[in-house]
Amino acid sequence: MQDDDPKGTLEEIQADLAAMGFGFGDEEEKKAHHLRCDAIHYGKVCGVCGKEFGSAVWRDRIATGHDWSPWRRQKYWIVPVCGECKTRDEWGFGDPWIDKPRPCVGCGRSVYNRWNWKGQYAVRSNACEPAARAKRARDLSAKRREGMTCEQCGKDFTPPRDDAKFCSSSCRQQAYRERSRPKRRKASEQRDVRQ
Repeated sequence: MQDDDPKGTLEEIQADLAAMGFGFGDEEEKKAHHLRCDAIHYGKVCGVCGKEFGSAVWRDRIATGHDWSPWRRQKYWIVPVCGECKTRDEWGFGDPWIDKPRPCVGCGRSVYNRWNWKGQYAVRSNACEPAARAKRARDLSAKRREGMTCEQCGKDFTPPRDDAKFCSSSCRQQAYRERSRPKRRKASEQRDVRQ
């Protein structure tokens, strides 16, 4: 006789996947995963305890399981956590946090990063990252514009826009008049010839 369901019931399949390391082992693990995801993407609550943040946020490394290599290396996520849930003394090396917090580019909260953090802009969560990318683009654009020379007077200046060629409106107007002067002369000469 042939089975109607050769793969087993849904519960058996989920149990097999959990035993292999796929999916969630129990409801607590599932809730912790969703809490970490919400903290990473929205940054409104702590990724460990679920409390709302105060004025400061710590971006901590939270273990989330193992990778699928033969060495079974530990996998980590960088998760925003509150001051009560942050990592304390790790392996006896002392406090792993940078002394001074940096303001988040997106929301302005104080963000503490780990001592080995190499980022240029502090962000609380993924929700603040677009603001950080925009700030980085503005800073790079401003850096490119530094030390430009006015095409009219030759003075060095930093323009507010990428396509500016003159240091002031008076230099721009003067250059326009110099460019248009030969055209006006030619037009007036043609008028004189016709008369």
